[in-house]
Amino acid sequence: MRFVSTAAGAAAVILGGWIAVMRFIPEIGGVKRDDLNKWLAIDTAEVATLAGLSVTAAWRPSYSHVWALAGTALVVGDAALDVSIAKPGPDRDRAIGMAALIEVPSALALGSWTLHRVIKRRREARAA
Repeated sequence: MRFVSTAAGAAAVILGGWIAVMRFIPEIGGVKRDDLNKWLAIDTAEVATLAGLSVTAAWRPSYSHVWALAGTALVVGDAALDVSIAKPGPDRDRAIGMAALIEVPSALALGSWTLHRVIKRRREARAA
């Protein structure tokens, strides 16, 4: 659980820094000003979820699966939003690459970890 807690905390800090950069210089990420608020809202929700996962994985592991499922859904939603609002051309190619190489694999890893924990807890409960 320590690894999950540390990884989620680090991801929240890194994403929080990226949000700050994008808030003031959106041209860096290719985000259109019209779509900036949508992008900031979903990424802020991701940061909150990752921070929640980090805290619960460290202090209350039995509740961490709820945060992990929420994080999984938000990461997949973020990938879809990033691809849908990206400008055609290099910006969309970058969004597709980030979704395919970072966001979707991260969501799959987090979702499978959560599923594994839930199944393990159910088996332990049945055995008791």
